[in-house]
Amino acid sequence: MPNGAPQQLPVGPPADVLIVVLPGVPGGRPSLLCYPRRRGDTKIFFTRQGNTPTPGLGRQVMWSVSGLLPGHMLTLREKAGSPDCGLFPNQPYTINHGQPYLPSGSPMKDSRHGRDSTWAYEIILSGPGGVLASLDPDVEIKDDP
Repeated sequence: MPNGAPQQLPVGPPADVLIVVLPGVPGGRPSLLCYPRRRGDTKIFFTRQGNTPTPGLGRQVMWSVSGLLPGHMLTLREKAGSPDCGLFPNQPYTINHGQPYLPSGSPMKDSRHGRDSTWAYEIILSGPGGVLASLDPDVEIKDDP
């Protein structure tokens, strides 16, 4: 290492989650599409203090949004009754029109969380008139190593 600088291990790309707001039929409500959505498809990694992270593993989620109209807002929040709560302390997250993406930041695990945790969350579309649509995907957070 030149000048004795510590080596920075490369962090992998975030786990991408695409959220699409689909317009409703005339007079109908919009709906949401989220990909990936199936259990186990969205994974990120967490390294506990004292361990060495594996290079190249994703450490956060990146939500990308399409179709959000002016006056509408997406809220991403922990699902009530989730067994693995408190993994993302900065939530609820909000996404407004003109905001194409939002990173989750790194998860925070403590002694309450096992090696593999699942963060169950809700995506709520709201606008004039209240809640317009919702989905309930999840993120798996795996200990590394």
